[in-house]
Amino acid sequence: QTAAFAVGAWRHPVRRFSALKENRLADGPGWLPVFLSSAGLALLWFVVSVIKTTGGGFMYVSYNPDTFNSGLVFLSTAGIAVLWCVCNWGACTLFEGKGSFREIAAVTGQALVPQILYGFFFLAASHVIVYSEQWILAIGSAIAWIATLAILLIGMCIIHEYSFLRALAMSLVTIIGMLLAVFVLLMVLTLFQDLFNFLSGIVTEYLYRYKG
Repeated sequence: QTAAFAVGAWRHPVRRFSALKENRLADGPGWLPVFLSSAGLALLWFVVSVIKTTGGGFMYVSYNPDTFNSGLVFLSTAGIAVLWCVCNWGACTLFEGKGSFREIAAVTGQALVPQILYGFFFLAASHVIVYSEQWILAIGSAIAWIATLAILLIGMCIIHEYSFLRALAMSLVTIIGMLLAVFVLLMVLTLFQDLFNFLSGIVTEYLYRYKG
Protein backbone atom coordinates (compact mmCIF):
# COMPACT_ATOMS: atom_id res chain seq x y z
CA GLN A 1 0.00 0.00 0.00
CA THR A 2 2.86 2.36 0.80
CA ALA A 3 4.48 1.80 -2.59
CA ALA A 4 1.13 2.14 -4.39
CA PHE A 5 0.50 5.44 -2.66
CA ALA A 6 3.94 6.84 -3.40
CA VAL A 7 3.71 5.94 -7.09
CA GLY A 8 0.16 6.74 -8.07
CA ALA A 9 -1.98 8.35 -5.38
CA TRP A 10 -2.52 11.36 -7.64
CA ARG A 11 -4.38 9.17 -10.16
CA HIS A 12 -6.85 7.81 -7.58
CA PRO A 13 -6.88 10.53 -4.90
CA VAL A 14 -10.08 9.53 -3.07
CA ARG A 15 -9.15 5.85 -2.73
CA ARG A 16 -5.46 6.41 -2.02
CA PHE A 17 -5.93 9.28 0.44
CA SER A 18 -8.60 7.29 2.26
CA ALA A 19 -6.12 4.41 2.56
CA LEU A 20 -3.48 6.88 3.72
CA LYS A 21 -5.77 8.02 6.53
CA GLU A 22 -7.29 4.70 7.50
CA ASN A 23 -4.04 2.70 7.47
CA ARG A 24 -1.90 5.52 8.91
CA LEU A 25 0.60 5.16 6.08
CA ALA A 26 2.18 8.54 6.85
CA ASP A 27 2.31 8.11 10.64
CA GLY A 28 2.80 4.36 11.07
CA PRO A 29 6.00 2.31 10.90
CA GLY A 30 6.26 2.69 7.13
CA TRP A 31 6.01 6.49 7.10
CA LEU A 32 9.51 7.10 5.74
CA PRO A 33 8.90 6.01 2.09
CA VAL A 34 5.73 8.10 1.95
CA PHE A 35 7.47 11.15 3.39
CA LEU A 36 10.56 10.73 1.17
CA SER A 37 8.39 10.36 -1.93
CA SER A 38 6.66 13.65 -1.09
CA ALA A 39 9.99 15.41 -0.52
CA GLY A 40 11.28 13.89 -3.76
CA LEU A 41 8.29 15.17 -5.71
CA ALA A 42 8.81 18.69 -4.33
CA LEU A 43 12.49 18.58 -5.32
CA LEU A 44 11.57 17.16 -8.74
CA TRP A 45 9.16 20.08 -9.26
CA PHE A 46 12.07 22.42 -8.55
CA VAL A 47 14.42 20.58 -10.93
CA VAL A 48 11.82 20.47 -13.71
CA SER A 49 11.09 24.18 -13.23
CA VAL A 50 14.80 24.99 -13.59
CA ILE A 51 15.11 22.84 -16.71
CA LYS A 52 11.92 24.35 -18.13
CA THR A 53 13.35 27.85 -17.69
CA THR A 54 16.82 27.08 -19.00
CA GLY A 55 15.93 24.60 -21.73
CA GLY A 56 12.50 25.67 -22.97
CA GLY A 57 11.87 27.07 -26.42
CA PHE A 58 13.39 30.50 -26.93
CA MET A 59 10.00 31.99 -27.88
CA TYR A 60 8.49 31.12 -24.50
CA VAL A 61 11.30 31.63 -21.98
CA SER A 62 13.58 34.58 -21.32
CA TYR A 63 16.59 32.79 -19.88
CA ASN A 64 19.64 34.89 -19.09
CA PRO A 65 22.48 32.95 -17.41
CA ASP A 66 23.85 36.19 -15.92
CA THR A 67 20.65 37.00 -14.02
CA PHE A 68 19.13 33.55 -13.50
CA ASN A 69 18.85 32.60 -9.82
CA SER A 70 18.02 28.98 -9.06
CA GLY A 71 17.52 29.92 -5.40
CA LEU A 72 14.48 32.00 -6.30
CA VAL A 73 13.12 29.10 -8.35
CA PHE A 74 13.59 26.82 -5.35
CA LEU A 75 11.69 29.22 -3.10
CA SER A 76 8.85 29.53 -5.62
CA THR A 77 8.48 25.75 -6.00
CA ALA A 78 9.70 23.46 -3.20
CA GLY A 79 9.76 26.39 -0.76
CA ILE A 80 6.11 27.17 -1.46
CA ALA A 81 5.20 23.50 -0.96
CA VAL A 82 6.95 23.39 2.43
CA LEU A 83 5.38 26.68 3.49
CA TRP A 84 1.92 25.34 2.51
CA CYS A 85 2.46 22.24 4.64
CA VAL A 86 3.57 24.25 7.68
CA CYS A 87 0.80 26.86 7.45
CA ASN A 88 -1.90 24.30 6.69
CA TRP A 89 -0.83 22.17 9.63
CA GLY A 90 -0.85 25.21 11.92
CA ALA A 91 -4.22 26.50 10.70
CA CYS A 92 -5.98 23.14 10.76
CA THR A 93 -4.59 22.30 14.20
CA LEU A 94 -6.31 25.43 15.50
CA PHE A 95 -9.57 24.51 13.73
CA GLU A 96 -9.88 20.84 14.65
CA GLY A 97 -8.22 19.39 11.58
CA LYS A 98 -7.45 15.67 11.96
CA GLY A 99 -4.48 15.49 9.60
CA SER A 100 -0.89 15.25 10.79
CA PHE A 101 2.00 17.17 9.24
CA ARG A 102 3.23 14.03 7.49
CA GLU A 103 -0.20 13.41 5.98
CA ILE A 104 -0.37 17.00 4.74
CA ALA A 105 3.10 16.61 3.21
CA ALA A 106 2.05 13.33 1.56
CA VAL A 107 -1.04 14.90 0.00
CA THR A 108 0.87 18.02 -1.08
CA GLY A 109 3.56 15.97 -2.78
CA GLN A 110 0.98 14.03 -4.80
CA ALA A 111 -0.75 17.28 -5.77
CA LEU A 112 2.50 18.47 -7.37
CA VAL A 113 2.57 15.64 -9.93
CA PRO A 114 0.43 17.53 -12.52
CA GLN A 115 2.88 20.45 -12.31
CA ILE A 116 5.80 18.09 -12.92
CA LEU A 117 4.06 16.45 -15.88
CA TYR A 118 3.22 19.84 -17.36
CA GLY A 119 6.87 20.86 -16.96
CA PHE A 120 7.95 17.93 -19.16
CA PHE A 121 5.15 18.71 -21.62
CA PHE A 122 6.22 22.37 -21.81
CA LEU A 123 9.86 21.43 -22.27
CA ALA A 124 9.01 19.30 -25.31
CA ALA A 125 6.13 21.31 -26.78
CA SER A 126 7.79 24.74 -26.53
CA HIS A 127 10.33 23.64 -29.15
CA VAL A 128 7.74 22.60 -31.74
CA ILE A 129 4.73 24.87 -31.12
CA VAL A 130 4.80 28.16 -33.01
CA TYR A 131 4.04 31.35 -31.11
CA SER A 132 0.57 31.71 -32.65
CA GLU A 133 -0.37 28.40 -31.03
CA GLN A 134 0.77 29.32 -27.55
CA TRP A 135 -2.82 28.76 -26.38
CA ILE A 136 -1.95 25.06 -26.26
CA LEU A 137 0.60 25.73 -23.52
CA ALA A 138 -1.83 28.04 -21.72
CA ILE A 139 -4.52 25.34 -21.71
CA GLY A 140 -1.99 22.78 -20.53
CA SER A 141 -0.95 25.04 -17.65
CA ALA A 142 -4.58 25.67 -16.68
CA ILE A 143 -5.35 21.94 -16.69
CA ALA A 144 -2.28 21.25 -14.55
CA TRP A 145 -3.26 23.85 -11.96
CA ILE A 146 -6.88 22.67 -11.87
CA ALA A 147 -5.67 19.11 -11.31
CA THR A 148 -3.25 20.23 -8.59
CA LEU A 149 -5.93 22.19 -6.75
CA ALA A 150 -8.46 19.36 -7.10
CA ILE A 151 -6.05 16.76 -5.71
CA LEU A 152 -5.06 19.10 -2.89
CA LEU A 153 -8.67 19.86 -1.90
CA ILE A 154 -9.68 16.21 -2.05
CA GLY A 155 -6.73 15.37 0.16
CA MET A 156 -7.55 18.12 2.65
CA CYS A 157 -11.16 16.90 2.89
CA ILE A 158 -10.08 13.35 3.62
CA ILE A 159 -7.12 13.74 5.98
CA HIS A 160 -8.68 16.58 8.01
CA GLU A 161 -12.18 15.06 7.81
CA TYR A 162 -13.61 18.34 6.52
CA SER A 163 -16.51 19.05 4.21
CA PHE A 164 -15.59 20.49 0.82
CA LEU A 165 -16.59 24.04 1.82
CA ARG A 166 -14.67 23.85 5.08
CA ALA A 167 -11.61 22.49 3.30
CA LEU A 168 -11.87 25.34 0.81
CA ALA A 169 -12.18 27.88 3.64
CA MET A 170 -9.17 26.41 5.45
CA SER A 171 -7.18 26.51 2.21
CA LEU A 172 -7.90 30.24 1.99
CA VAL A 173 -6.85 30.65 5.64
CA THR A 174 -3.66 28.73 4.82
CA ILE A 175 -2.89 31.05 1.90
CA ILE A 176 -3.39 34.09 4.13
CA GLY A 177 -1.07 32.50 6.67
CA MET A 178 1.54 31.93 3.95
CA LEU A 179 1.35 35.58 2.90
CA LEU A 180 1.75 36.71 6.51
CA ALA A 181 4.69 34.35 7.01
CA VAL A 182 6.42 35.70 3.89
CA PHE A 183 5.77 39.28 5.03
CA VAL A 184 7.21 38.63 8.49
CA LEU A 185 10.22 36.82 7.00
CA LEU A 186 10.93 39.73 4.66
CA MET A 187 10.65 42.17 7.55
CA VAL A 188 13.08 40.12 9.65
CA LEU A 189 15.54 39.83 6.76
CA THR A 190 15.31 43.58 6.17
CA LEU A 191 15.99 44.29 9.84
CA PHE A 192 18.98 41.95 9.85
CA GLN A 193 20.31 43.57 6.69
CA ASP A 194 19.95 47.04 8.23
CA LEU A 195 21.66 45.82 11.41
CA PHE A 196 24.49 44.31 9.38
CA ASN A 197 24.94 47.53 7.39
CA PHE A 198 24.93 49.53 10.63
CA LEU A 199 27.57 47.33 12.28
CA SER A 200 29.72 47.19 9.16
CA GLY A 201 29.54 50.99 8.98
CA ILE A 202 30.78 51.26 12.58
CA VAL A 203 33.63 48.83 11.89
CA THR A 204 34.58 50.68 8.71
CA GLU A 205 34.55 54.03 10.55
CA TYR A 206 36.68 52.57 13.35
CA LEU A 207 39.23 51.15 10.91
CA TYR A 208 39.31 54.42 8.97
CA ARG A 209 39.92 56.59 12.07
CA TYR A 210 42.15 54.43 14.22
CA LYS A 211 43.85 52.07 11.81
CA GLY A 212 44.22 54.36 8.89
